[in-house]
Parts: sequence; C-alpha cells; structure tokens
Amino acid sequence: LPTGAGSFKIRVKGHRGYASEWFNNKPDQASADVVAVGPGGANVGAVTLTRGAVVTGRVTNDARGPLERVAVEFEKLDGSWPVVTDYTDAAGIIRAEDVPAGTYKVRFRDPVGEYLSEWFNNKSTKEDADVVTVGVEGEVAGLNAALSPDPANVVDPAKVLISGTVVDSAGAPVIGAQVD
Repeated sequence: LPTGAGSFKIRVKGHRGYASEWFNNKPDQASADVVAVGPGGANVGAVTLTRGAVVTGRVTNDARGPLERVAVEFEKLDGSWPVVTDYTDAAGIIRAEDVPAGTYKVRFRDPVGEYLSEWFNNKSTKEDADVVTVGVEGEVAGLNAALSPDPANVVDPAKVLISGTVVDSAGAPVIGAQVD
C-alpha cells in the first residue's frame, strides 16, 4: 500500500462471503486502531476477516401475500459505509448474507412504486425506525414488513389496454422497466 509517513486508519474490504472491517477487527472508523507509518513503512501482520452475519425476514402486502423484489436497505447508524441492499425473492423472503457487524436502520422500498416504503418496525420515518443490531457472523431473524399499496399508484385493471411482461435476456422479469 503506497503511502507516506503518518498515522492512518485502515479499512479491509471483504468480498465473496467476507465482511469488511476496520483495523484491527473493528466495526467502524471511529473505533479502528491507528497505524503509525514511519519512513520504513509499517507491517500490520495478518488481518483475519470473518464471514458476515445473515439477516432473514419476509416482506408481504397488507393481505400477507409475498412481495417479490422489494429492496431491503441497511443504513449504518453512524452514517459510515457500507450500506447493504438486498432484494426479496418470489416468496417475499429476505436473506441478506455477509452483513457486516454494526447497528442499522432498515428500509423496505418497492422499486416499482406500487407500495409505500417503510422503515423497520412498521415506521414511516428513518428517525422513528427501530434499530437492528447485527453481530459478527450468526443470524438475525425476524426482519419482517407488511407494505401498504401506494394510493397514488393504484392501477385500475379496467383501464389497462395493453399488458405484457418485460424480461431480460435470461427470461427473468425486469421489475420497474418503463414502457412508453
């Protein structure tokens, strides 16, 4: 890592199943150990990354039907990165893997706009949202939400003249595509 002499805080970014961390096994920049680099450099030794935690839950509509491809966004309380985003599957299940340890506010957002966004635990604003604490490794379960339809985006099926499905080259539905 080319750098000049000085004092630094180092972040190691995990990938392929590993959580990112600040040196030396710290969850955020504020708590990271300072590394003093002299004219001859510095050797921090081996940095051991851990697997991130798994966060699970389910997103439904008000009638408890599953909602597919809802964005589940994790924002760190201290405003630092990473912000993790994952999407629900066809059964409305969220399984966010490798979420770094930390405290988060979590938002459920329909990218298409048919449903109103909400924050965990059924809160309308980020300020009111319950905090979700994620530890190193392990599982956090019960990240559930029931989204209400957005009254401004209700489609009257009787007024739809053309219908169809937009898919990608692999045949998977493209959610939120604009058709003019």
